[in-house]
Amino acid sequence: MHFSSREIGASLGCSKTTVNDFLKRFRDCKELSFPLKSDVSNGTLYDLLYQKKGGVSSSLLYVEPDCEAIYKVLAKKGQTLKRLWRKYNAVGNRPSPEGMRRPYSYRQFCKHFSDWLGAKNLTCRIPRFPGQNVELDFAGMQLRLKNLYTGDFNTKVTIFLATMSFSDYCYAEGLVKCNIQGWLAVNTNAVHFFGGVTPVTTNDNCKVAVIENRDWIDPVINKDFQEWADHYNTTLLPAKVRKPKFKPHVEGAVKIVTQHILVEMQEMVFYSLADLNAELWKRLAVMNAAPFTAKPSSRLEMFNSQEREMLLPLPGTDYEYLERKEVRVYQDFHIRFDKSFYSIPERFVKQKVEVRATISLLSIYSERGELVWKWVRSHSPGSWNTEPTHLPKMFSDYLQWSVPFFQGWASSIGVNTRAVIDKMLEGVEYPEQAYRKCMGVLGFAKKYSKEALEACCCEAVLRGRCSYNYIKNTLISFAEDPEESVVQRENTTSACVDTFKVDGNRYSLQALLEKQEEK
Repeated sequence: MHFSSREIGASLGCSKTTVNDFLKRFRDCKELSFPLKSDVSNGTLYDLLYQKKGGVSSSLLYVEPDCEAIYKVLAKKGQTLKRLWRKYNAVGNRPSPEGMRRPYSYRQFCKHFSDWLGAKNLTCRIPRFPGQNVELDFAGMQLRLKNLYTGDFNTKVTIFLATMSFSDYCYAEGLVKCNIQGWLAVNTNAVHFFGGVTPVTTNDNCKVAVIENRDWIDPVINKDFQEWADHYNTTLLPAKVRKPKFKPHVEGAVKIVTQHILVEMQEMVFYSLADLNAELWKRLAVMNAAPFTAKPSSRLEMFNSQEREMLLPLPGTDYEYLERKEVRVYQDFHIRFDKSFYSIPERFVKQKVEVRATISLLSIYSERGELVWKWVRSHSPGSWNTEPTHLPKMFSDYLQWSVPFFQGWASSIGVNTRAVIDKMLEGVEYPEQAYRKCMGVLGFAKKYSKEALEACCCEAVLRGRCSYNYIKNTLISFAEDPEESVVQRENTTSACVDTFKVDGNRYSLQALLEKQEEK
């Protein structure tokens, strides 16, 4: 079948001139004949037909590097493409049957190696050496804590992982807040777990660690995290954004921990972060001690035998991030910090104090800088942390406020006060929601008098206004004239409380005899 140059060009989308030029070059080439041999590729055709006049093809002009050998050598300590190119280039021009060949430039050398990796679908191994690098990341799966009071699983726990790049020895810890305080705390715990520091830390690009990392060349590190790194003498080298292969060891650890530990822990119930971490560390120890599938040793054995002694020593003191806040002591002898309550000695009531908090410890200082008390920091929102010695004697038997406590206190003042407190406790979904208001109402007995409070509560019962605001706004009128308020209380008590009360003397012997005489 014969086609003209115009027909061939139309089918290929080119001009007939291009077709004629190709056919002329093919006829003039002594190395080619039709039909073509099976080993002749398009690249070979191009080199033979379109090489420069009097020259040779690019594949014959340069010395082709041994990319497979380069790939193997790069896995050794200290080897770089720059160093291997220098050795390749030092040989200079080399004779061949086609003529002298010259080495590629460094740029073309790297390009050829990169093209070879792409063609083989390979990745270049990043050399890892004992004690030189640790990789940081978060697990995608989260756990939850159960609220002891409400029964809800409303506290999320994120799992942090740190993995030694050489031995794959792994540390993990759960944290409830992925802020800078929590991030620094888990990193500090990790270096203590390993017993030393690596010169290089490859961290994830989470917001608490890296502010900006557009081109990977000059990332902007969080100031507090950089200070932490300076304190422990390690260099921060964040991985490329969305490039997990830059930290493959911790990525592998995340997968293993998720599949073999976190999935099972999701079915367990934890009420505190300490209990959750204790279970996590227990399971992690088993994982670190288990032998590798393709190696005779375990993560723990490799770390102890080859990596531990290569770590840099820890500094004499730990880096500590302090969160500072000025708060006022409530009348219930507690302060509120981070949605939790902590007691403080009675003498500081209504005064301002300074809270200095780490991730695990909360220190309270007076206005003069005196250390007042230290608490283990609570991570359960709404929790009450009370030291019995901080409370007055009337509170000393109660570690927490309770319904019986407020009812007993109210009964010691009067039946109407008890009625008001009962109404306030019944008017909320959870009794704890009314504790502060009950405290406020009962506290008026000290500010004014028990008699004034009882009279005011009697009127509140009559009017159906058993609330803290009503007592607060009307109590002053009962306290202006103590004698009058007492009389008013005596006159109104029987009306509002004793309406259905039977006279105690009604069935006495004398009353029965008098009634008999009347008949």
